[in-house]
Amino acid sequence: MAYKALYRIYRPQTFAEVVGQKYILQTLRNAIRDQKIAHAYLFTGPRGTGKTTMAKLLAKGVNCQGEGERPCNECASCLAIAEGSHPDVVEIDAASNNGVEEVRDLIDKVKYAPIDGRYKVYIIDEVHMMSTGAFNALLKTLEEPPAHVIFVLATTEVHKVPPTIISRCQRFDFGRVSVNDMKKRIEIVLEEEKIEYEPEILDLVATLADGGMRDALGILDQAIAYAGNHLTTQHIRDIYGVATMEETLDFLSQILHQDVHAALRAVENFDERGLDLVRFTSLLVNIMKEVVLHLNTGRMDALQLLKPDQVEVLTHTFDTKRAFQAIDILVEALGNYRRVNTPRSFFELAVLKLCQLAPTPLERLRSEPVEKVTTTPPPSPLKEPVTPSPLPSSNKEPVELLKEAEKKVENKENSLPKKTPSEVPFQTFEIPSDPPIESEPVERRENVNGWKAVTPEEILNVMVQATNDDRDFVRGRWSLLTQYLSYPAYCDAVKILMDGTPMAVAPDGFLLCFEQVAQANLANRCAHQAMIKDFFQELFDRSLVFYAISDDEFRRYRMRFLELRSQGELPNPFPIEWTESLSSGQEGDSTPATPCISEGEATMRSIFGEALEIKE
Repeated sequence: MAYKALYRIYRPQTFAEVVGQKYILQTLRNAIRDQKIAHAYLFTGPRGTGKTTMAKLLAKGVNCQGEGERPCNECASCLAIAEGSHPDVVEIDAASNNGVEEVRDLIDKVKYAPIDGRYKVYIIDEVHMMSTGAFNALLKTLEEPPAHVIFVLATTEVHKVPPTIISRCQRFDFGRVSVNDMKKRIEIVLEEEKIEYEPEILDLVATLADGGMRDALGILDQAIAYAGNHLTTQHIRDIYGVATMEETLDFLSQILHQDVHAALRAVENFDERGLDLVRFTSLLVNIMKEVVLHLNTGRMDALQLLKPDQVEVLTHTFDTKRAFQAIDILVEALGNYRRVNTPRSFFELAVLKLCQLAPTPLERLRSEPVEKVTTTPPPSPLKEPVTPSPLPSSNKEPVELLKEAEKKVENKENSLPKKTPSEVPFQTFEIPSDPPIESEPVERRENVNGWKAVTPEEILNVMVQATNDDRDFVRGRWSLLTQYLSYPAYCDAVKILMDGTPMAVAPDGFLLCFEQVAQANLANRCAHQAMIKDFFQELFDRSLVFYAISDDEFRRYRMRFLELRSQGELPNPFPIEWTESLSSGQEGDSTPATPCISEGEATMRSIFGEALEIKE
């Protein structure tokens, strides 16, 4: 006897043997038991999920001659349908019988009574392949067939079936078979075939089958032909070009450390081994998906590919934004693979993009102490505040003033001896698109109305100690800000901070810039300091000091910083620390001074005088 494939040998012969599709099973069982059979059914879903099998079981059930549960799989009718020799069960392939003439011939035979059973059952597979004329010819018969006829239409592309056909059928959507259900069925098949196997094979085959039970049995069939009666995971990997999880994580580690040469050598090795790069790219997408899920939910039970220790390593390296960027690059590569015969070139381009995206590992920035940048041994804090010199008044346009200031700074820098970065540390600040505003710098802000004091020397001190690495770390964590809105302990702090942008960032503190002065004032309120300090401990794993200022203030202080740097007169840095009274949430007592008021308040005072009382 000729060899039969496993999926033919182990095709379910009763409803109890069907894997998955529980609600469809229950519906059809009840319909057969209660004799409530519809005249037409439409089975749709991915390949290998049991559509044709369920259609044959339905034909068995309605024609079963046994007692009790139907189909019994023992009577003459059930056995004849299983062998494909029953005269009243007709299986038609619509891919090769899709014309009007074939449908008319079918319609002529429909009117005849069954020969051996209670119902004539027509199973039309891949019905979406029928022509428009064939559908129109079938339409009337499908709507009002003889009482002894049942139509079962099966398709993988239901969107190609006309709505007029769908509306005349009971529709059942078959889903992909779950991994757990598939593993149980594979285990039964291997035991029946007396095949020795490694337990890991069950997960690997179920994953490769992608929800199709027929595909899973086909993979087993090929593996048994290759390896004989003892299967290992390596046999499956050799046949289908699948990378191990260890190889995949090593590859991701090379990308995260921006080791381009090692990553490209790994791609070359994968290609030489015949690794399926399309499947490997999909695996990387699924891994990054689990990273995003863990970052946003923290649930370990949602992990299917990664172990808890593996996902912890990846989440320390990726934040949500970068993980989504990596997914976008990989999905773009998957779309490009369809254009070429060999996907290696597009995969290498995706690897190069991923290496450019890879951030500095956050766990290194968290665990290692941040070295403070100093030009000389740390002196005592400045006793006299460094007050920025006011910008000169002029009738010139702001754009002309900006050009003259930049030219002056450039000339002074060229005339001075060059200093190494270790001698004069500074951060490359972002240059705003609009010119600096020609007005006096804002003087120190005292604890008037409960505001935290922000002095010029503190602002310049942060700029002196700012570094690009610290800025990248803070901004990377800042992108996660809105995720804390759902936490009652932190939502108030997030609402205050979410409109701010970290600009100059030092190891122990940073300048937080807001578009409006009122927003900066709100962040600087003494009553909010303890709450924000606690939130920063959660967000950054350390309590960073912040100074909230407006965008206009930042522009002016930046110009002052550049001027002092070009003259070699930057002040010596001093420690950036929380003020105890402010960090504890107290309002604090200090010498009253003129508070920073908004333009609207200034206008109101010019109209109503000093008698005006401003209430927040």
